[in-house]
Formats: sequence, C-alpha cells, structure tokens
Amino acid sequence: MALELEDLEQLHDLHFCAGALGRQSCQAPACGLMGRRNMLSKSCSKNWPLQKREGSPLGVNLKKSSGGQVQQTTNCQGHTLLECGKVCMEDYDLFRLALGERMAQGDKKVKKHRTPGYIQACVMDALIHMEVLRARRSEDSTAGDCPCRDPCGGFTDVGTHTGCLPRYTTWPLVREIIQFLLIRSTGPEGGPKGEEAMHSFFRLALLHFELWLLMRQAALVNTTSATPKMLDACMVMLTSISKKAADLSDDGHDVSKVEECMEVVRSHLLAEQGNRAGAAGQWFQISKWPGTGDAVLQNSDEGSMRLPSGHLPSPPMQDAVAENGFGLAKLRCLTNLGSLSLLPEGATIEEMLAWVKLPQWTENEGRDAVAGQLVLRGVERQMFRWAKNGFHGRGDVLPAAPTVVNVLEEYRGHVSRFMDSPACQATMLVELRSREILVIWVATCLTHKDCCQQHPITSRYGIGLDWLALEHLVLFNREAVDAALSVSAYVKENTQLHKSLFSLVDGARIEAYWTEVKRKQQLASDLRRKIREEECSLAEIRGRHGVTANLLLSISKRHSRDAYDRAARKSNLISGELASCQVRILGLRGQLTEAEKAPPPVIQPLPQDLVLAHRWLFFLYMPLSFRLLSQATFLAQQALLPYPRSSVREETVVGAYTTQVVNHYRVYQKSIYHTPASNRTGEAGRVELWTRTGAPTDVGPKYVDSLSCKADGVWYPDRLAVEMCWAGSGSQHDRIEGLHSPFNPFAYIKPAKKIESFTERLQGTSKTLQWCLPTYGTVNGTDPKRGNWAVASQDERGSLSKPGYLALGTLRSYSFGQYRRLCAALCQRSFPLDHPAVRTTVMQAMYHLGTLYPTADGHVGLKWRAYWDEPNDVLSNLTIELDRLAVELEDTPREHDSVLLLGTIAAYLSAWHRPCILTARRFVSMVSNAAGHLDGSIKEAELACEDRVQQGLRERQNHLRKVSLLCYASGPFDDEHEAADAAHMIELMVLINHGCIFMEEQSEESKRESVHLHVRCQNVMALSVDVLMEAVKSCPGYLTDAVSLVLPPLPETLEWRQLGPHASFEAEGADGHLYSINILDGTVLLDGSPPSRLPRDIVTHNMYR
Repeated sequence: MALELEDLEQLHDLHFCAGALGRQSCQAPACGLMGRRNMLSKSCSKNWPLQKREGSPLGVNLKKSSGGQVQQTTNCQGHTLLECGKVCMEDYDLFRLALGERMAQGDKKVKKHRTPGYIQACVMDALIHMEVLRARRSEDSTAGDCPCRDPCGGFTDVGTHTGCLPRYTTWPLVREIIQFLLIRSTGPEGGPKGEEAMHSFFRLALLHFELWLLMRQAALVNTTSATPKMLDACMVMLTSISKKAADLSDDGHDVSKVEECMEVVRSHLLAEQGNRAGAAGQWFQISKWPGTGDAVLQNSDEGSMRLPSGHLPSPPMQDAVAENGFGLAKLRCLTNLGSLSLLPEGATIEEMLAWVKLPQWTENEGRDAVAGQLVLRGVERQMFRWAKNGFHGRGDVLPAAPTVVNVLEEYRGHVSRFMDSPACQATMLVELRSREILVIWVATCLTHKDCCQQHPITSRYGIGLDWLALEHLVLFNREAVDAALSVSAYVKENTQLHKSLFSLVDGARIEAYWTEVKRKQQLASDLRRKIREEECSLAEIRGRHGVTANLLLSISKRHSRDAYDRAARKSNLISGELASCQVRILGLRGQLTEAEKAPPPVIQPLPQDLVLAHRWLFFLYMPLSFRLLSQATFLAQQALLPYPRSSVREETVVGAYTTQVVNHYRVYQKSIYHTPASNRTGEAGRVELWTRTGAPTDVGPKYVDSLSCKADGVWYPDRLAVEMCWAGSGSQHDRIEGLHSPFNPFAYIKPAKKIESFTERLQGTSKTLQWCLPTYGTVNGTDPKRGNWAVASQDERGSLSKPGYLALGTLRSYSFGQYRRLCAALCQRSFPLDHPAVRTTVMQAMYHLGTLYPTADGHVGLKWRAYWDEPNDVLSNLTIELDRLAVELEDTPREHDSVLLLGTIAAYLSAWHRPCILTARRFVSMVSNAAGHLDGSIKEAELACEDRVQQGLRERQNHLRKVSLLCYASGPFDDEHEAADAAHMIELMVLINHGCIFMEEQSEESKRESVHLHVRCQNVMALSVDVLMEAVKSCPGYLTDAVSLVLPPLPETLEWRQLGPHASFEAEGADGHLYSINILDGTVLLDGSPPSRLPRDIVTHNMYR
C-alpha cells in the first residue's frame, strides 16, 4: 500500500470529523473519542483479488497494456483495524510534527517501504517522541532522538521496491474508512440493527456517488468523443452501478430512479455511438449518377459508366488431408449441409413424440421450408399408415392415447408456425388445413381405440362424430385419401347409442337433516306444553291477585292499619309471581319461534335420478382415456369449422353460463349434516359441464311443523339443464386463433359457408374468377342458374378466350359431371393450362373428396368417383387425353409450362390407374430433357458474354427442372422403376439447388414464382423421403451420379456413409476430398463447403436475406 503523510493527515481529519459527529450525537466513546483524547486507528485494506477486465456491453474492445499484458483490476474486499494509541486534542499539532520527524529519521537510516506495519510503527514511535519535542520547547537539553522500532509484518507489501509503478489505492482506502466510521458512529446503543442501517446507508450513498460520476462522464460523450476508449470507460462504470443497484434491490431498496438514470445514460451512449458510426459511414457512400437513382459502380476506359460483368473464378481445390485429415472438412460439413433428423421407419409413438420435439425444427424456422414440411409430412405419414390399417394394429402396435394427444399438440404447433412462415404462400392452404383435420381425426380414432382396449364397455358408446363430415377435405395423394376413407369407415362403425357407466349413492346428509327436523319438532312440542302450563299458572296467579286487590280495597275502607299491611305484602308477593310467570312465558315463546323455524335445507351435490347422477360422476371422475377421447372428439369437430373462426362466431356462440358442475359438486360436498371422510373434488377436464342456473337459496317449507317427510327441505340438481362446454383445447394453436371463451363446435353451419371455407382462394388478378371454384355437392344446394353464370358474365373473362372462359366457368358447376367436363376441356384444348386460375380450379376439382357413401362391402367410398375406374370411363379417358397432350407438347418447348398442371394431374391419377404412370413419366422426361438441352445455349451465351441471355436461360432451365420434379407430386411411381424414379428425383433436386446459386437479380414476380416452386419441390422430397432413403441404401451409386452433375470429375468409386439418422451422406474420396450430399434439399458439399457459394450459416442469416 502506497500511503503518503498527506494521505494519513486527510484520513485522520476524516476520522476526527466522524468522531466529532458522534460526540455531538452523544454516542459512546467507541465512535473514536474518549473524553478529550482522540483515538488513533489505522485501517489497513486487505483482500485485493486481481480480475481480468472484460469488454463492455457495447462490444468495445479494450486495448492491452504495455508489454502485451492484459489489463487487470482489483477491488478491496475488507479491512483490518490496528489500534495505534491515543492523543489529546491539544497535542494534535505536536503529534503531527513528531510523526513527520519519525518518518524522516527512519527513511535516512534505511530505505523503508510504507507498508501498514511501517505506518503503525511510526505512529507509535511518534507518540513517544512527543515528549522529546515537548522538552525541546521547554529548552531541556537532555532531550534525545526519536526512537525507531521495527515494523511488524502481516500485510501485502505494495511498495516500490520491486521496480513497478505503485498501485493507486487511495480511493479504496478512503471508502473503507468512511464505511468503518459510519458503522462506529452508531455506538453500542444502536446495536446490530444500527450498524446494519448505517451499512445500507453507506451502500446507497456509494451508489449515488458513482451514478453522479457516470452522469458527469456521459455528459462529455458526443459524436466526436464517442471513441471506443471513452465508451468502454462509461460502460464499465455503468456495469458497476447496475450490480450495486441489483444488490440493493434484492435487499428491498427502491432503485427505480437509479434505473431510469442508467437507461438514459445507456441510450445516450448508444445514440452517440450510432451517430459516430453513421458519420464515418458517409465516407463510403457511392456517388449517384446525375439525374437518376442508379449508383455509379464502375468507370470504363472509354469514360462511360457501366455495370460490372464476368464471373469469379472457381475456388482452388484444397487438399482436405493436408488440413488435419478430413476432420476440418467434416466440421464445415456439420454447418453447411443442413442435415435434419428423420423419423425412424416403424417408429413408436414415443419415438415420434421425441422426434417432433427436437430443437432442429424451431432452429430452422423461418430460414427454409425443408424443416417445416419434413416434420409435418413425417407425422402425417405415420398417422395415415395407422388409419390405412383400419386401426386394427396390423403390423404396428397402436399407440397409447396420452402420447397421441401430445404428438397431436406438437403437430398443430408446427402447422401454426408453418402457416405463419412465407413458405406457406407456396402451398394450397385448403390442402394444408385438410391434412391437419385428417391427422386430428386419426388421433381421435386412435384415442377411441385405446379407450376401448382399456375399458371394453366403451365399445357400447358412439364416438360422437359424423362420418360424412370429411367430404370437404382436399387431399393431393392416394395415401391421404385412403386414410380419410378409413377414418370415415371407423367412425361409421362406432356410431352407437350412449349408455350409463357408473353408479354411486350417498344418503347420509338426508338422514342427518331429518334427525334435525325431528329434534326441532319435538322441541317445539315441548315448548308449547310448557307455555300452556305457564299460561294456566298465570291465570291462577291473576285470580289470586284480584282477590288480594279487593281485600286491600275493603281494608282501606275499615281503616285497619295492621290488616292493610298484611294484605299489601300478600299482594306484592302475588304481583312478583305474576311478573315472573309472564317473563317465563315470553322466553318460552321466543324459544318456540326459533324451534318452529325449519332447519337449513340440504343442497345435494348430485342429482337424485341415478341416470343423471351417473352422468355427473362420469364427467367428474372420468378416466384419463375417456377424458382424452372427449377432448379429441371436440377438437376433431372444431377442426371442421370454417376458417377463420371469427367468420362463424355468431353460429357457434353460446349463452352465458352461471354454474360449473364441478364447482357445485365441490361446494355442496360438505354440509352441517354430513362431511365425507375423504375429500372428493372431481375434475373438470377440457370438456366441462355447465348450467345456466345455480342452486336456489329458498328451499322447502319455512316452518318445521310443515315438514312431513324426508324429501321436504332437500333439493336435488335434477332440474338443472346441464350442457357440455368447450373453449378449445388450451393449446398455443387455439390461443392464437382466439379460442378461449366457450363455443359450440357442433353448431349448425350453412353448407355453403363450409364449402367456401374448404375452397382455395385465388390471388392477384384472378380473384374475379373465385366463383368458379366451389361446387355445392347436391342439386338442392346449387343455384339453378349456376350452369349459366359463365355465359352471363362473358364480358368479365379478361385475357381468357371465350371457349376457355366457358369451360372454366362450367367445370365445377355440378359436382358429378366435373371429371367428364375436364375430359372434354382437355380434348377440345379449350383450357389455357398455364393460367393460375385454371391450374387452381383443376387441382381443386381433382383433390376434393366429395360426398361419401357406404359401399356394399361395408366400407366407405367416394360418390363422385363411384364408377370412374370402369372401362372407357373417367380414368381411362383422362389418361388418353393426357397422353395426347404429352405427345403434342414434346415438339413445343415454349408450352412446357402446361406440364406444371398436366404432370401433377397425371401423377395423382397414376395412384388409381396404373397406365397413367407411363404418361406421367413422359411428362417428367419431356421437361427434364428440355432443361438439359439448354446447357448448349447457356455455354454459347457465356462465350459471347451475353450476360442477360445467359441469366434468362439459367432461370428457364431451373424452372423446367422444378416442373419436372413436381411431376412426382406423390413420390416415385409404384412399379418396377420406382428406384430409378427416386434416383431421378435426387438428381433433379441437386441440379435445382445448384442452379439457384447462379440466380442473380430477378423481377419480383419471377422471384416469387421461383421461390414458390422451390418450396413445392422441397415438399415433394419431404413426402417421399422414406422411399428415397430406401432406394439410396439399396444402390448408393445413385448418390455418386447426383453429385457428379455438379462436381465433375469424381473418383471412380465412392463409399457413401449415412450421417446419423439424417437424409445426408458423405464419402471420403481417394483424391483426398470429402464429398457430402443432403438429398432433401439437394445440397452438395466439397470438403464441407458448397461449390461457388457462401457458407450456409451466412446465406440463411436474416441480415443476408
């Protein structure tokens, strides 16, 4: 510790002032004074731990100190008090003189370091040397030199003998002494509480002092002075203040004003930092072309301004082996490959629940559509397989209901997040909702099946859903359609009447109530008898009182004094008896009035009727499997409501409820007559029972004599109209939709509103054709003039030709003829197949399930497609027309955009009509070959430096490849060439993803269409990932062929290895390179890096996008 004499003097003055303050406050000598003698105490700071200084919250880096060493800071954590003696106030000046001579004398003899022990020795010697100085003043020649004792050790030596700069410790020393003096100023009378109060006061004072220093320092910060060094100093001060304020807040002190000041200072610092950065950024602004908004990017040799052109050279091939083997490349691969875990084949419901909860889904949310669509398709695939098996567990073990409900809630959360993402704009919203509804219904059937297995009596109950309600679903593949038919068949099979389940009778409170009634009735009878007896006594006393009164009157007339006195005394006695009797009668009448009142009535917690009581008990003590079934049933019905839910608020709203059944049961479970031995409270669940009225307050006769039987004064809730109440499942998905108040999901909704809700909405300029899409199922539900709407509105056809407009307007006019009208339109070539409205209308017609009907074999069929697979009927004719169009389009590459619709239709129909597989493959190869033929034109444009032409050709090529991949809308075709289809899909996805690397600036419309097609391609891959993985595992060479399309040349052989449970593979080549591929999104990496592209963590960052 470096301490000068002046410092000691200042500290002594501080000590003296604190002591004087304590003396004025009449405190004990422990404050620092003893009479007129001042106590000399030495406060020695200790515990100085070194701490490395860290960067400020603003991100300003601290400079290193000289010598390359990191700056260190320290803070005192305590002190030790050394008592040095006492000195009179009158001798204080003499003591200072003696101390100065002692320290000067010691320094002359030997170099001393002013450690705490050295200061203590000097002070104690100075007290002795005061006598020497006093002798000098009295001219005593025998006075000698000041004694010099050796200092004691025990404290850290922080002097200058080591050659380093002395540490500045004055402020910590002053702070410790102030704290010590404040605590001592309380005296012994204050006790521990006084010391604690002064300690808190010291902390508050220190906080405000540092805040004042910070505000003074922050006032100096402006745009010019907001350097990293200045900001760092302020932020270090701010950090110190915030820690002290937090500690004080934890102890109950109000630091709100301090927080406001700190927020103002921080905002000021951030603003000035931003202003300084903005001022510096002005130097890097690109100048503007005169008169335009275009930036001047390059000045050519001729002096004219032009945009830069050309391509960056390919990065040199790096030898991964030279960089720590393949380890570094594999580390880069983890970041850039974008691998996602797959649901294991044949996974159990527990494994599925763990899979849907993986953090990879939320981490990739909003960055790409692969993760969102993969998790949705994975859950749907497994759910649909359970449904396709008829819920009989063939090949699979049916899952338990609780886990099914948990998976369903996670799935609905993923659906909600995907619908909020930009990728949702690329999908048919009605198709996405239909798949969600189907998953909910499958989960409901699984829950019912599990409940039947646990409680066989459940099979005597209906499932509570309408098996015809799925007619509005719009599903784009055969697997989903089959699952919907299986669900409808299961619901139809389990539609039965309800029966009772439980029985429980409780009559104890009635017996206790009737015992009380009998007691009060007997009490009233006894009181009436006593009143009658008292009234008889009263009459007899009144008679004697009258006789005595007459006797007094006669005696007074004869003027016999003695006789009169005797008669008067007798009359007074009789008057007292009369008053006592009257009082007794009044008391008995009061008791009688109270006894005649009927006792408090009995409000029963359960209905008297056993059937009603059983229903109540069923809901109150419903087993978990039943409770989950009720929740799933209401949720399945809720899913059928039109979207958004606010559009049917008037139809589904319910009146105000007053009493919840479970609350009534709990409140009246206990009464004054009976208390159950156990606490039976019941449980509400998501499906609750409510009534619109509550228990009455006035029950039974008012007088006990009117109670003639046990039923008098007993009320049962049999007349309460109990209703099931539903306010949503309580999930985040329902809260987002605003479902928190009770509503009736079974309410009647007009069929037209339902149908329009399950009809896709046209966008842009096609909105005027929205009326073409819905079909109302039945003749009664369809407007009689519907077939003439197109003829009557020909002036609104816009860019459509007259035959095309008429064909589009009448396609879905009547449901049973829509497929034949589609055949006719394709045959007559009247449709503009690349028109968005035509594409959406045709897909709505193909994917719509339509009316369901029971088949002869006990299953459920699609009435609109009842005979479409007959010879020369819809399927065969549609296949013929699609095949003819494929032949025509092979020679007209400019019309290949029509394949986006035709190929999708062919792929959908191929699941029902196998000859259509050849037609679908013809569309695939046609567009894929056309894209490949553009390679020559792209090279020619590249050699000719025609950048715009080259860019247009690349966009067209990438577009055609996306159209080709979308022809596999339902996955690889199910025949002997399925593996080859899977390999072709992987190759197309790799080329599509690689082609996006070279996409430069596009128009907003072209970019939006390209992104939407890319999302749909990713959905195709996610839907077919199980088939793709099976094909790749059976023939790994498919991966080599796909990678060779973007990374030529490759080694002759590559041994591919799957990366964990992901759709990603890697191979270590003999040429020293690591090759990686993600078949879901087509990502290909060389040594862990994408070819000619920034790393994945950059291109997916929000700031980059």
